[in-house]
Amino acid sequence: MNRTMRALLAVAATTAVIALAGCVADTSASPTSGGSAAAGTAACGLGNGQKATGTPIKVVAIATESGGVDFSSSPNSAKAYFDCINDNGGI
Repeated sequence: MNRTMRALLAVAATTAVIALAGCVADTSASPTSGGSAAAGTAACGLGNGQKATGTPIKVVAIATESGGVDFSSSPNSAKAYFDCINDNGGI
């Protein structure tokens, strides 16, 4: 594997980790007693149920599709996440 491919793979892996970290639910709530956890709902944005207002922030994605590596669906995942944020009040 050449140096360029390793660098590209490192960038793609870092991007995936950051994207997944943004999707993790907040676990700061106090635990429930009795040994069973209550099911929570994941929220994005302000969670007020109103569409975002103001000037939009543009996000650009570059996805790799070559050899045995295919990240071409990553921009779709990012778009879905940011659509959720915008539909719930933005940031």
